Amino acid sequence: MWVGNNFGRYSGGRVWRPDSVENWGVANLDAALDNEDLGGHAMTVIGYDDTREGGAFEVINSWGTDWGNNGYFWITYEDFNRFVFEGHEVLPLDPPPPPRVPDIGGQLTFHHISGDRLTVQGGQGGDWRLARSLPSGTRFRVEAQSDFNANLYIIGGDATGDYVALFPREGETSPHAQAGATLLLPGPTEQYFTRLNDTVGTDFYIALFTQEPLDVAQVANDMMSAPGTPRRRLQSVLGERLVDVADMDRRGNGISFDAMSRDADVAALIVEIDHVAPGNGVGDTSAPLIVLTEPSLDAFDSDEAPIPVSSRSFRLEGMAQDESQIVSLRIDGASSSQYSSRGPFRAEIELPSGPGPHPITITTEDSLGNTSARTFRFQPRFN
Repeated sequence: MWVGNNFGRYSGGRVWRPDSVENWGVANLDAALDNEDLGGHAMTVIGYDDTREGGAFEVINSWGTDWGNNGYFWITYEDFNRFVFEGHEVLPLDPPPPPRVPDIGGQLTFHHISGDRLTVQGGQGGDWRLARSLPSGTRFRVEAQSDFNANLYIIGGDATGDYVALFPREGETSPHAQAGATLLLPGPTEQYFTRLNDTVGTDFYIALFTQEPLDVAQVANDMMSAPGTPRRRLQSVLGERLVDVADMDRRGNGISFDAMSRDADVAALIVEIDHVAPGNGVGDTSAPLIVLTEPSLDAFDSDEAPIPVSSRSFRLEGMAQDESQIVSLRIDGASSSQYSSRGPFRAEIELPSGPGPHPITITTEDSLGNTSARTFRFQPRFN
């Protein structure tokens, strides 16, 4: 701002008024500067008042409180426009964003019944897609991990818009996922597999990581009447409970994420599966996998460990897991038995006398001629 001797002597008042020398100086600037009637001085505008003398700025000077109004002065808008020749607006920097602290996250890994790990690629809307097409009947299992103590639910969907709860089912298993622990889906051991039905098209495997409990069967049922993609259906059903995709960050090349839940509490991992009909060169070459469900080994027992039974007479139930139909299944020593072409079987067993353990062999064959046999040992345990 151009200032003169009158300004230097200013002792306060409602507004500062330039004298005749200062008014002449801003009109004859070159001469005023040569005569040293004016000089430049930097100060800071701190406020304004539209009602003061037709409008004025309040300015703080740097000459101490003995000058002006305790170091301040007011200048009318008119005089400000005449005497100020340069101005700079000083804005504070935007505060740094708060650190990103994820509070929900996890990962899924798909394994074919053959033992191969199924790789993934990008799907629609930020979701994932298995890189390999899977024919009807394919069996796979999933390893799931949560980075935080959470609940885990699984929903399966197909091209017809049918959605069903896959895990947990009928309250048989807790959905609780302890931070860092691995859940084997659909069952407690590596011998349990999910099987694709015969409806070809795009299937969806939906994992819901939740901070609060969820009625997964009701969610799956409501999704069938909602429109759009699986994620749009979830958004329609869960509303503000669903974590926005923008708040989810992918990690690495697998199905892995972390997220800030904000006001939501359900994060969805959606995996698309290209479900095709079996065709030329897409045949089942794997032998059926025989799994007992009742009675069964404890999760941490080896396959060779005897299975305790409370009586010599008991019911045996299990599954011959295969991509093709089961055409034969024989259980040695069974007094009666039955099986389904989809793999479930059951039998009534009468163990021979003696302390055991007693071997029982199960033999099965699928429609493509793949065969397998597995022997289990049962140990009677009497009270």
